[in-house]
Amino acid sequence: MAALALDDVNLPLSCGQTMTKPSTVGRMVSALGLVGGERVLEIGCGSGYQTAVLARIAGRVTSLDRHSRLVTDARAALGKLRIDPAQTHLGDGREGWAATAPFDRVIVNAAVSVLPAALAAQAAPGGVIVAPLTGERGHRLTLWRA
Repeated sequence: MAALALDDVNLPLSCGQTMTKPSTVGRMVSALGLVGGERVLEIGCGSGYQTAVLARIAGRVTSLDRHSRLVTDARAALGKLRIDPAQTHLGDGREGWAATAPFDRVIVNAAVSVLPAALAAQAAPGGVIVAPLTGERGHRLTLWRA
């Protein structure tokens, strides 16, 4: 798929998952309003691409995925690039990652019909949560403030 590397398209990943196209990653990351030094929770590490982008801007990134293969692959990619402020874990994104909460920013890479209560609870006061919200007309990028 190297020929698609510069195209703004979603790309297939293992485990039946999809890597979000770069323009959507850009919009979501921009919506977080990162200035540097934030603690970010990412739900859905996928290939680790967005994790790396977040780690270059924010302070610490904790990324979760429910597929062990994606977690393993993302860890390897982040390690190869020496992206140290990012940690990937196997876990259910709906439950968040209480071990290192609260988070200044939360970004969800899966459409939700409602914001999971655990994610809202793990956002720091004044924190920002960005996720695609499912509605009657499809998905809409949504921002919540804690």
